[in-house]
Amino acid sequence: MTEYEFTEVLSSLYAQVTTDSTTVFSLVTAYLIAAYLIGAKLPKVQLYIVNVLFGGWALMAIFAVGATMDKAAWITQRLIDSGYELNEITGVSAAGFFSIAFPALLLASMLAAYYFMWSVRHPKAE
Repeated sequence: MTEYEFTEVLSSLYAQVTTDSTTVFSLVTAYLIAAYLIGAKLPKVQLYIVNVLFGGWALMAIFAVGATMDKAAWITQRLIDSGYELNEITGVSAAGFFSIAFPALLLASMLAAYYFMWSVRHPKAE
């Protein structure tokens, strides 16, 4: 592959990461709004349905982010192995770190949303 083709592939992968992370952000935002507006009123069965659907879709998108970033790190390593000189920002160490850290941040936001729903359903007695 030429340097241009490698760059194009990496750009496509990072565009996919952006799309998938935006999906997680949208899901978390919708879940937070639903929790705030109707969380306390939901019967348990409906709460379970909402939680399972939210968790399933969010986890799929988070795993997609991780897998895509891992693939980008692998391609970056192939570039380095082929003799291309990369700067620190696009280097494999940065890509490898973010392929773990960014999905972890997205997972933390999902868990925070679950906690928000729990706090809406279990308000502290004042």
